Amino acid sequence: GLIEIGNATSDFIEVILTFFSYLKQYPYNQYKESIKEKRVQEIIRAEAIQQKFSSLKERLSKVGDNKAQKDLTQLEKDYHTEKKYFAQRAKITEELAGVGLSVETASHDIMSIMGKAMKTMDDLMLAGLDNDIDIKYVIEEIQKLKGMMSFINNQLKDIQLLFRSSKQRRRNIQINNMLDKVIRIYKRLLKKEQIELVVNKTSSMLVAKCTEAVLLQLLINLFDNAAYWLSAIEKSDKQILITMDGVAGQMIFSDNGPGVHEDIAPYIFEAFVSGKGEDGRGLGLYIARQLLERNDYSIELADRKIDRKLPGANFVISFVAEVK
Repeated sequence: GLIEIGNATSDFIEVILTFFSYLKQYPYNQYKESIKEKRVQEIIRAEAIQQKFSSLKERLSKVGDNKAQKDLTQLEKDYHTEKKYFAQRAKITEELAGVGLSVETASHDIMSIMGKAMKTMDDLMLAGLDNDIDIKYVIEEIQKLKGMMSFINNQLKDIQLLFRSSKQRRRNIQINNMLDKVIRIYKRLLKKEQIELVVNKTSSMLVAKCTEAVLLQLLINLFDNAAYWLSAIEKSDKQILITMDGVAGQMIFSDNGPGVHEDIAPYIFEAFVSGKGEDGRGLGLYIARQLLERNDYSIELADRKIDRKLPGANFVISFVAEVK
């Protein structure tokens, strides 16, 4: 271990701080710039390929090679078909990753209730061996089992909405209804961690045109992120505040946890970026943004004082379609 003798310890701390300062100034900035450059290059590359197709068509037209023109037209068609196929594969992969994270969250409660149900059945079986069985006791235990099975049934119905096989179509959905479903999933965890949940709504209902699966995954990822950080700190007044504004078409999801560190903030919506260490995959917020963007919606960290409802992390979700 470190022994505080003389200035050795303070010198060591200064070296560590200097090293982190270097990382922030150079490698992190380089990484951030590389992400921007990569996006620009992807656009340029797509435009360059299309320009090459057009140039080749023009040259073949001048020499009058009809067969080569037909082959090139077919090649261009095949290229766009293949490009569309891989884009669809990427979309499905991201959606499945989001489903996996969401199912994992809901499964904790289901497994817990299943364990209690199994114990109740074992107790009933033991009671059945007694010749002088109490019918009133049996009825009470069966009623408990019915309640447990009803809970599991409702949880599985909500999870089923996440799967592609449900063939959902985009429609106008009240955010409040989806929020109630997710609150049921997190009710036990919030109680266990003594996290107060407050939902503020305006008189106008907040509505989004998308699928139920998109909203469920968005809300589950936001709750998962907030609950993780709030459970990781020692605080007596842990809180999650959800502010819904139907007029502005936005929702602000806030907590009073440690917040997002300024060094991580620029990358928080990138894939595999997480402040959770080994416990985090860094996919939740990335998937949330991808799903919203496909519906022309957005999610950002609050940068205006008016949008920062609590001192921790504040996410602003806009359900107003962006003009492209």
